[in-house]
Amino acid sequence: MDIAVIGPEKFAFQDMACIELALSYRPSGTFTLVPEPSGGEYANLTWGGASKQILEVQVKGAKGTAGIKHLAEYIALFPNRKAKGSLFERLLSDETRHALFILTARCNDELVPLLRKQPPVGRPAKQCPSSNDLGRVSVFF
Repeated sequence: MDIAVIGPEKFAFQDMACIELALSYRPSGTFTLVPEPSGGEYANLTWGGASKQILEVQVKGAKGTAGIKHLAEYIALFPNRKAKGSLFERLLSDETRHALFILTARCNDELVPLLRKQPPVGRPAKQCPSSNDLGRVSVFF
């Protein structure tokens, strides 16, 4: 397959994943979902009123198996044409920010502690010990 076929398929998958996520949040009250915020390429879901929470949603279309190496690459990704503001930096500097990765690849055993069968509804629950900032990172398959 070439980019003329793969690119549109991945964009369509990302759009459908965002629609599914928005529908799953409907029972949780008021929220906003911006599929591609200005200067960004991944969706942001914001909820919580005065105690605002932000969920950065990254949809990754890939074949094969994903592991910690892939997750590290996703977290280390910088905004387009910028040397600051990686997802890792944003998660460390903002306790109200969370990350959700929706993957088409299979996840290996390294990612099992982070897996969810559906997107989190309400405030994302910590999956890891409270001292671990990866508790604000989830992988949806």
